[in-house]
Order: sequence, then C-alpha cells, then structure tokens
Amino acid sequence: MATNWSVLIRVREHERDRQRQRLAQALTLLRDREAACETARHALHQALAEARSAGTTGLLDVRRLTAHREHIHRLQTTLEQCEASRSEASEQVDTERGLLLTAEQRLEQLERLVEQQRQAAAAQAAKRQQHELEEVWQSTRAIDRAA
Repeated sequence: MATNWSVLIRVREHERDRQRQRLAQALTLLRDREAACETARHALHQALAEARSAGTTGLLDVRRLTAHREHIHRLQTTLEQCEASRSEASEQVDTERGLLLTAEQRLEQLERLVEQQRQAAAAQAAKRQQHELEEVWQSTRAIDRAA
C-alpha cells in the first residue's frame, strides 16, 4: 500500500503554520503587556515625583499626603499585577516557540523520510532495470550461441 506523502506533508505544514500564528499572537500579547507595564511604571514614577514635591513646601496637608500614599499604593499594585501578567505572557511565548520548533522538526523529519524513500525507490528501479538488461543480454547471448 503506497503512502500519500503529500497529504501528510500538508498536514505537518498546516500544524507548523498554525503554531507560527500562535507564536505571533503570543508575541503581540507580550508586547501589549510590556507597553501596559511601561505605562504603569511611568504613572507610578510621576505620582512619586508629585508626592515628593507636595511635601517639600508650605504646610503639610495630611489628607492630601494620605491620598497620595493611597494612590501610589494602587499604582504599585497595578504595576505588580502588570508585571505578573507580562511574566505569564513571556512564559507563553517561550512555550509557543518550543512548540513551533517541534512542529518544524516533525515536518523536516517527514520530508527527510520522503526523500529517503524516494531515493530507495529510485535505486530499486535502477537495480530492476539493470537486472532486466542483464537478462536480455544473457538471452541474446544464448540465442547467438545456439545459432
């Protein structure tokens, strides 16, 4: 029974292409989360700068300082959550890269197998042809001897 290699190769190519898409999506998500973290980091630095400058001149407003401290705490929490989310996205990118590598290796293995079988079939056909030529030669030689 002959194997339809082209179908199997197309299936493996589809798997590889689908994995490439997943990696691209994971990279996009990672970039988005990195941008969100950078925005949160910038907002935190800005809030810290405002809090520092608020307490350096004039009378101290305890309510205002408390509000700044609470705002800074919320921004720190947001940044920590953002960093955790970015870390998860980074791990997902690593996983998708590994899966893409596996899919590419599986495709290459199948292509090598197909090539090896093609070469083996060509060698067998050449051997068969050589055997047929030898039989014809021997038959011709036998006829020449008989005559």
